[in-house]
Amino acid sequence: MNKTLLALTVAALTLSAGSAMAQKKQLVIVVKGLDNPFFEAIHQGCEKWNKENATSPYNCFYTGPASTSDEAGEAQIVQDMLGKSDTVAMAISPSNAPLIANAIKAAKPKVPIMTVDADIKKEDASLRRPISAPTITCWAFGSASI
Repeated sequence: MNKTLLALTVAALTLSAGSAMAQKKQLVIVVKGLDNPFFEAIHQGCEKWNKENATSPYNCFYTGPASTSDEAGEAQIVQDMLGKSDTVAMAISPSNAPLIANAIKAAKPKVPIMTVDADIKKEDASLRRPISAPTITCWAFGSASI
């Protein structure tokens, strides 16, 4: 009996924790590579914002390929994250502007997209979504439309 009760309790806690995490909307930052120390300040800002805003319905999610040389990996991360229903805004530091533009086009996002550090090509500028109210402010993100 006690084992059954323990198993049910663990299952309930696991389900409730999963539901709570699933409710957070993701403000995604995709950098050229996690091995580039230039982006560490953004990473720290993202973590700081999450800690200081733990009860917020938003989570700052910092990601990128392991290596700056993995341009295809960055494009895949962009496309994958834009395909997630909990992604509500994205900032990208494109390592390969045409490749990132193609990833954005393939994902057909309906969320705000902005670039940091580097930009996409002028002819692809319309892929960036404008930012409008209401806004959420995050040190690492600036202002992102939700």
